[in-house]
Amino acid sequence: MPDPCDLCQRCGAVAPRHWRRGPCPLQKRRPTSGVLGERILKPPDNLACRDAIRGMPLAFNAHAARGLRAVIQFRITGAEPGDYYLHIADGECVFHEGIFHAPNVSIHARSDVWLAIAHGELDGTLAYLTGRYRVEGDVWLLMRLKSLFAATGDR
Repeated sequence: MPDPCDLCQRCGAVAPRHWRRGPCPLQKRRPTSGVLGERILKPPDNLACRDAIRGMPLAFNAHAARGLRAVIQFRITGAEPGDYYLHIADGECVFHEGIFHAPNVSIHARSDVWLAIAHGELDGTLAYLTGRYRVEGDVWLLMRLKSLFAATGDR
């Protein structure tokens, strides 16, 4: 069961669904943040790092991932530590908690750094190039993250 702060105040559904997908299914009201059609809005300010990563499949661009089979591991440290991974295959992206035995790429970051990237306050490529986080494995897959998780486009 998600924490109460992760739930929509109107219908009780998990919040990342609303800030990425549109209106509350019960109230038919637009969220105050997220993706609405082609317009990108800011994610919630109180978003936890785990939820930022958990919400990535909602912004997954299946068209950009055509033919890709990969696992992206997140090793998060700092105020909100945790291990998570995204499994991409057959045009789908699925969030998992834990450590995958052989990921294609592992991202090692502090939670404040990854949240800054998720909020658009820090460019992910620039953060990597300046050593704000480190990567093991397929760096080219890392560089594809912007297109794989674009907020607009054919999904």
